[in-house]
Amino acid sequence: MFLGVGAVGCLAVLLAPVVLFGLFIVFRALTVAPEPDGEPVVLAREALTGTWADENGGTLTLAADGRFTADGVCGEFNVRNEVYTRTGTGEWTKSDDRYEDAAKTEVRIEFGGSWAQYEARGGAASPMLWTFLGDPDEGELCVLKKRS
Repeated sequence: MFLGVGAVGCLAVLLAPVVLFGLFIVFRALTVAPEPDGEPVVLAREALTGTWADENGGTLTLAADGRFTADGVCGEFNVRNEVYTRTGTGEWTKSDDRYEDAAKTEVRIEFGGSWAQYEARGGAASPMLWTFLGDPDEGELCVLKKRS
């Protein structure tokens, strides 16, 4: 009788790390940072030009000549102290890339010493540009929607 209890105890000690690792994987899968609705999309340069706005009223206007104007626009800028909004002017570029099984457009804006990059998502009727703000595990997003 005591031999059976000891074997069960040893088995429990051996399986505990496996069970804990499995629970960690399930928890991690359930807490993956959210992304905006819609699929990654390829947008023509002409579809990108115009004014994009974030939910706090910040705007990013992309001109056909490769220049932009930003007014309090959100973004993940490569500057210290976690600056998530910027105002200014600079140049923008478009690149198309593969994302898993789908192609996507990325837009990069450069303000002299800093830059931000957004991914295109949605569809032709309701495109958006987006990026994470800070740690992707935190789930904070910057989403820009095209103004008509």
